[in-house]
Amino acid sequence: MSQYSKWELLDIAKKRIDKKWSLQDSGSILSLHNIQTGLAKIISVLKTLGYPLDVGFVASPDLSPPKGHSKWKWGLSAGGVLSWGKGDRPIIFLDPRVSIGGTLAGGLHTLSGMDEIMENITWAKSNPPTVMGIKTQWDYNKGNHFINLYETTGQENLALPPYIFILHGSAKEVTVPSALGPGLDYQKNTNIQKRMKLVETPLGVCRVLLDDDAEIYYQRYRHLETFALEKHLAFSRLIFKDFEFICNRVHHGFLNANAVILGCYCIPLNDPGVYPVTLRPDLPSYLVSGIFNRCIQEDCLADTEPVSMTQHTVIPHGGGVTFPHIKGIMRDSRLQGGDHLELVAVNGSRIMVETLESLEACYRGMEVVDVLKRNYSIQIVAKLKPLSTLML
Repeated sequence: MSQYSKWELLDIAKKRIDKKWSLQDSGSILSLHNIQTGLAKIISVLKTLGYPLDVGFVASPDLSPPKGHSKWKWGLSAGGVLSWGKGDRPIIFLDPRVSIGGTLAGGLHTLSGMDEIMENITWAKSNPPTVMGIKTQWDYNKGNHFINLYETTGQENLALPPYIFILHGSAKEVTVPSALGPGLDYQKNTNIQKRMKLVETPLGVCRVLLDDDAEIYYQRYRHLETFALEKHLAFSRLIFKDFEFICNRVHHGFLNANAVILGCYCIPLNDPGVYPVTLRPDLPSYLVSGIFNRCIQEDCLADTEPVSMTQHTVIPHGGGVTFPHIKGIMRDSRLQGGDHLELVAVNGSRIMVETLESLEACYRGMEVVDVLKRNYSIQIVAKLKPLSTLML
């Protein structure tokens, strides 16, 4: 079977990226450029295996470069959904290295004193709960993870308690072997390393599981996703005791066996639900309900191939990051065998970097919510006034 060149792959991938919800700032420009490489690799693998090329990436307004050099180098971005089929293909791409990040929102009718909440957190960190046979790990102070407290304001069509907490973290426990079986991360799991296939493409290697190995992996993921959600519930009970459950959502995991959610929410057509959108600690957060937007179904991608992202609305889980001093990309030497990006600054100077971790970044603000309002993809059901941010 004939294969495409790297430039043909990149051109096909570019046509399969839906960027209509993304903000056209430097964070989005860099992220769209990078995901094009990852998507091109997936297209190459599907071509090699004889599958139709119904692949795509739908960007969210919080589109950002991924955390971690290996994800950036492979060709990933955060703030979008990456798909390579409708969910029935026995092929799993392992390079996204899913850790099942999630966000839980709960309501409080009375707000305990901060000393009491701090004592509960200290106790929970020293006595982490066991969930499904695994001793959990505290990670609500790592990276951009946190526990936020809010006063409820601006409610619409939803009766909520006067105070809300939002707990945002991941489940690193699922990445390694445990009582629940082999973990999800190929870098931390020799069992997966033995079973995965390394597929060479003109743009680099893809690590995949095929056939029975793919089906077993995905079923294991579904079990581990239950663990991740239960973990957030268990810590919420330890810290806040009695609370009114609002939602418990995954923003980094598998949507189905052929799609991964990369740092956003994916709202199904038949279950709009409630989702928390958290911005910087100095800005309000929001509880929103999804509204299915038919343009995602009808003209998601500028190509004739069918796509699998047809029955979902993609919305942000946060603000994402951008780089105010960067204007755009001048040259990507990685596509010619190099290892750096040449960027152009707003003042016209050139900046050369190997990773984006060396660039000064800032979190976006209200512009993320504004784009959602303009495009009618959500309904704001409550505005949350920030009271405290806990990263302990």
